Amino acid sequence: VLFRSTRNSNSRPATPAITPPVPERPAKTKAAPSTIKIKPLSLDPVSFGFLQKARTASERGNALEAIANYQRVISRQSGYFAPANLEMSYLLIGLKRNDEALASLLEVANRDGSRYPITHYHLGRLYEGKGDFKSAEISYAHTVAAYSGNSQFLLDLSRVREKLGDFKGALEAMEQYVVLVKNDGQDLVWPEQRVATLRQKVAAVPK
Repeated sequence: VLFRSTRNSNSRPATPAITPPVPERPAKTKAAPSTIKIKPLSLDPVSFGFLQKARTASERGNALEAIANYQRVISRQSGYFAPANLEMSYLLIGLKRNDEALASLLEVANRDGSRYPITHYHLGRLYEGKGDFKSAEISYAHTVAAYSGNSQFLLDLSRVREKLGDFKGALEAMEQYVVLVKNDGQDLVWPEQRVATLRQKVAAVPK
């Protein structure tokens, strides 16, 4: 995701494109390719400076200073700037300020969910932690759709469906997981065991 500073042509050269930090997640989190052309984001020089300060503070482990600077960026951008909202939410989660993180992530999901699909994964984790398994399932399903080649997200979807008592849905997600890991050349025992357990639960459900 790229964005640039909006300095005029007589000042310093344009700021190089910036890539937001990669969320903590197993490998293969590349989203499915999109045919929609995404317009680069832009910031005025002052807001850009606050964003840089936020990222520097975050890298140094100063979460509170980073959050304060992210909030300055967001305030200067009329209450929303997707990279700042998203990156700030990771810090809020780390501080156990989950309600604030949830609100920030929802902003991104509602406005730019297709541009930042990883948002749905983090929403799913928060919803699951709150015991809202239905909302977690919806969020994880969005994530699976966006990251179709990542088997790990199917585990999240299968787990939360099982918590909902949707054993058939949990089994479907787990079977997809097994197909993907085998396509990757992995031969794991525990996924097959889990599939067998879920099949037993499906069979035990009264018709």
